[in-house]
Amino acid sequence: MTIDPFKAPKAHVADVDIDRALASRPASVTLACRLLWATIALGLVSLVPGVRNGLWTAYAQTPAAIVVALGFTMLMIALEAWLIRLVSRRHGWARWALLGLLILGWVLTFSDFSVSIDQGMAAVVIDLVVGMAEMVAAGLLFLSGGRTWFQREP
Repeated sequence: MTIDPFKAPKAHVADVDIDRALASRPASVTLACRLLWATIALGLVSLVPGVRNGLWTAYAQTPAAIVVALGFTMLMIALEAWLIRLVSRRHGWARWALLGLLILGWVLTFSDFSVSIDQGMAAVVIDLVVGMAEMVAAGLLFLSGGRTWFQREP
């Protein structure tokens, strides 16, 4: 038998059936993704003037600061939404990237929690609810059913 180096290999190559892979998604991963979508919605609600007293008046002095702050916020929301979508489609690296983004958000939120207290009770409640929901979602993605679903081959 001669080996021809110019022939294509005879290995079977096929695309992953994404519908079948997503159909086997555990309820814990689905719940985690839904919780994360809800935290994005709550975060947007917290930007409404009147929810965080003093937030918009602080930025009103310099209109460029409003543009920069809103641009950065929208960029972070878009990044988180993209990562949630990838996590729901079983991309393991996106789960780790999302965890890093969540940890960064927790550190920034809770290191300057006194600002939330100054902005009003609604801001405090939203920050606490969002933080706890994100921690629960991260636990669901990295423990039990979530962990095994990301480790298993499709």
